[in-house]
Amino acid sequence: MYIKKFMHISDINTARILTTQTASNDAISKQNISFRGENDRDCFVRNFNAVDHIELTPDKKKLKSVYFRSHTSLKDALRSLGYTKNSYLKTCLTGRLHPAEEFQMMYKDIVEVSEIADIQIKSLMSMGCSALVFETTDGNILKLTPHNHFPGDRTQERFDLPCTKKGKSGDTYFYIQEKVSQEDLTQKEIETLVEKIQELGYQIQDYLRANQNSVSDKVRKEQFGKTKDGRIYLIDPGCAIKNTSAQNDDSLNLCNKINKFFNI
Repeated sequence: MYIKKFMHISDINTARILTTQTASNDAISKQNISFRGENDRDCFVRNFNAVDHIELTPDKKKLKSVYFRSHTSLKDALRSLGYTKNSYLKTCLTGRLHPAEEFQMMYKDIVEVSEIADIQIKSLMSMGCSALVFETTDGNILKLTPHNHFPGDRTQERFDLPCTKKGKSGDTYFYIQEKVSQEDLTQKEIETLVEKIQELGYQIQDYLRANQNSVSDKVRKEQFGKTKDGRIYLIDPGCAIKNTSAQNDDSLNLCNKINKFFNI
């Protein structure tokens, strides 16, 4: 059964919400909101709009992904998100702790690095509190963060997902990595990797939903991934903290970000 609803968004002619539900799997619902107007070219020129549609989380409570039109570069994707006139999209992004000011800062930083700025982007695939994860058209991921993605400026370890390219421009860090799979991860595989990380002198934070001092069946798969060659990696380096570290840098970075962009 398909349910279609229509709503108006002020700066784009029409926004379409399409909710797909199936009787066999009523726990899953997908919601797409189209940003295509009757005059796409005019919308792009006036509002830097390279956004094609957005997808909400299954519970429809927050933004999951933003999809871009064909031939959209990273700089145009950032410009579209940072300078959008669409109040609904802006509210959704801010709700994920990524205000327009952050995208504007990253746009100004990244536009100076042509080898990164011109990479073709398929989607803003996911968002953490700090990292923006873009999917490129060649099947990789490109992470942007307003601070070093590795806590305490630690070096990249062999349990971290390798970077094919990384660097910094202005206040923006960028990392290009292989897109990983999470669907076929097993609890045993994750527990084995966690044990190896701990043997190297790290404590794991934010990968469990409950007790962070033990490995249980409540491991958050979102923090791990499997590459095409079957290797398991930690994809969120902020989760691995050196035992000698006095604090969790992710928490401090988040506080600094809130102070900078939200004036709190």
